[in-house]
Amino acid sequence: MKYDIAIVGGGPAGMSAALFLKGAGLNVILINSEKSQLKSAWLDNYLGLEEISGPELLEKIKNQLKSREISLLNDEVTDIKRNNKDFSVEMVNNPPIVASRILLASGQKSGLKIAEKLGLSLIENNEPYVKLKVEVDTEYQTSHQDVYACGTLVGVSSQAIIAAGNGAQVALNIISKLSGKRVHHHKTLA
Repeated sequence: MKYDIAIVGGGPAGMSAALFLKGAGLNVILINSEKSQLKSAWLDNYLGLEEISGPELLEKIKNQLKSREISLLNDEVTDIKRNNKDFSVEMVNNPPIVASRILLASGQKSGLKIAEKLGLSLIENNEPYVKLKVEVDTEYQTSHQDVYACGTLVGVSSQAIIAAGNGAQVALNIISKLSGKRVHHHKTLA
């Protein structure tokens, strides 16, 4: 099966992007290494929630993705290779999958390794604990066509709500590019 977009990373940025991309009718797969910083977080400043543990929030989001029929795959991406117009995403425990586009949302450690293997442009980051980030344009496309990045990998704060908003923004940018016009995703009460 070929996917319209493979999202590498199952934290707030990647999961938020998956919701918006699937909502636009794209065939999406989210590959999650289960290493999200949310696994050890306590959130008392997430809009709309009084307090919640990171693992609780991750479980709620995963259930939301499943209810929207978004393909979730728990595995670690080892390499991404371009084959003509498409990408082959290689993993530790599963056969490669094919996608037309890639969205890297896998955070700093594994994300930078994948970015380096892809030959993406890396630049200095102004965050105190992270020296490099993936260089992106204003639409969050990397130095390679059809490869996008979001979240902490592009220097966004590691705050869950900020990363989730960035993932949504990047998803809307991708949807807008594909449709040829600026797209917003709003629903109203009937």
